[in-house]
Amino acid sequence: MKIVTTIKWAQAKGGAERSGLDVASGLRHKGNDVTVLYRGGEDLLPAYRAAGCKVRKAHDFVVDPTRRFPSSIGLVRTTVAAIPDWPDLVYCQDYQHLPFGGALAATTRASLVCHLRLLPPVNRSGRQIRIVIPRVDRFIAVSDDTRTRWAQAGLPKERIDVVHNGIDLSMFSPGSPEDRRKARAHAGLTDEDYAIVYVGRIDHPKGVHILVEAASRFAEEHPNARLLLVGQPIW
Repeated sequence: MKIVTTIKWAQAKGGAERSGLDVASGLRHKGNDVTVLYRGGEDLLPAYRAAGCKVRKAHDFVVDPTRRFPSSIGLVRTTVAAIPDWPDLVYCQDYQHLPFGGALAATTRASLVCHLRLLPPVNRSGRQIRIVIPRVDRFIAVSDDTRTRWAQAGLPKERIDVVHNGIDLSMFSPGSPEDRRKARAHAGLTDEDYAIVYVGRIDHPKGVHILVEAASRFAEEHPNARLLLVGQPIW
C-alpha cells in the first residue's frame, strides 16, 4: 500500500513527534511504501530514512488565518506536489493537516485517516477542519478522554478508534527494588515520602498548573507528599 503521512516537525520536540516517527516506521515495517511530509525540523530525518521512509519538506497543510494568502498558496503547492505519489491512504497525524489530507484524498480517491492527539479546535481555522471531517474514513484517538472530547464536539463516537501510544519496554521497565531505591535517593526522597511524578513538556496545554494546585491541596492532608516535575518548555 502506498501511504502519504504528515508530521509538522521532523524534530524531537515532544511526544507527538516521536509518536509520528513510530507510526511511520511501523507502517513501513509492515511492508508499505511510506512518504512522510514535514513542515520543519530535521533531527529525526535520519531515523525516518533508516526505517525506509521517503521524506519531503512541505509548504503548508492548512490555511493560517494570520497569513491567509501565502498559506493558501502553500497548501495548494503541497497538495499538487503530493499528487504524483498517488497514495492508497492519506494519514494525517494531526487534525490540523486535514485541509491538505482532504484535498489530496479527494484528488487521488485515497482513503483518509486522522490521528487525534489534540483536543478539538476552537479558533477560526477550525472551520476548515470541520468541512473536511465528513471526508475522513477513520479517526484514531490516543486516549479514551480524547475520544470523548471529540464526540462531545460532534464527531460520531463510532468513527473513532482508541489506540494508546506504545511504550518501548527495552527502554522503559519497572526496574528492581534496588533501582527504585537509588532513583528515589537521587531525587532526594525518603522511604516515607509519597512521590507524585510528572514527566513531559512543561506547557499550559499539558495542564501542569492544575497538577501543581491539586498536589498542593493533597499535601495539606498528606504532609509527606512530594511533587516532582521532569521536563522543560519547548519554546
